[in-house]
Amino acid sequence: MEREQEGLVGRRVQIVDGNYRGEIATVVLIDKSDSTIGVKFEGFDPNRCSLGGRIKEGFGWWLEEGEYILEYKGFRIGDEVVVIDNGNFQNIKGRVVYFDIEGSESDIGVEFEKYVFGHSCYGYAKEGYGSWFNYKEIILIEEMKYKSRKDMDKDSRVVITKGMFKGEVGTIIFIDEDDCSLYAVELDEYYEECHDCEGNIDYGYGYWFNREELEEIREYDDRYKAVIFDTPNYRTHYMKSMKSNGKIKQKNKNEYEIVSIF
Repeated sequence: MEREQEGLVGRRVQIVDGNYRGEIATVVLIDKSDSTIGVKFEGFDPNRCSLGGRIKEGFGWWLEEGEYILEYKGFRIGDEVVVIDNGNFQNIKGRVVYFDIEGSESDIGVEFEKYVFGHSCYGYAKEGYGSWFNYKEIILIEEMKYKSRKDMDKDSRVVITKGMFKGEVGTIIFIDEDDCSLYAVELDEYYEECHDCEGNIDYGYGYWFNREELEEIREYDDRYKAVIFDTPNYRTHYMKSMKSNGKIKQKNKNEYEIVSIF
């Protein structure tokens, strides 16, 4: 609720009731006497007003409390976000453009900086640049930078906790503090989906991860008594590799205990 109390002028709001329900407008003034706000639309409509001569005729409208929303599920129109839990768009940055409040659980429209073969989010994003997300799949870039404090350093051994590489183990090679604090991780195994993280890692072993996708592994860490993978082939191959290096021991048919990570 703290964000809700910030200044409204200049903010983008979404109208949820009245004649212009569903449209987006910018707050240009506040009438404190009756708690109404004056908003400006991008397009002309002869039925709209000039907000008492403050803007051009046909571009303004007065809104009362309950007729608009400034924030929805912790996000605002125009917020810069990054995808943290959606394999198709993982770690891609964009901005919030629309709230489909009567839609499905994936109801926050995001427009990306690059073409993603998406859609237009009802016309509020460039065609092919937009997509819908559940609020759990995205995070504010500023919040990401705050959460991504350097509690893990270069050369830290980590396990991937989300996405297509969930369960895989690797080493942090580089930390990009200027780009949402992304971590370049060198995975222990080669994958066609991997790359070289802009030349920091051998091709086919590197991938960018955000802080919430990683958990540091420490020697004799009781939290990792079992190593679990989503794909049986990966599990078999990796277990053989780990056993040959003396890093794990097999407790029974389906359980392996980590003896040493390093």
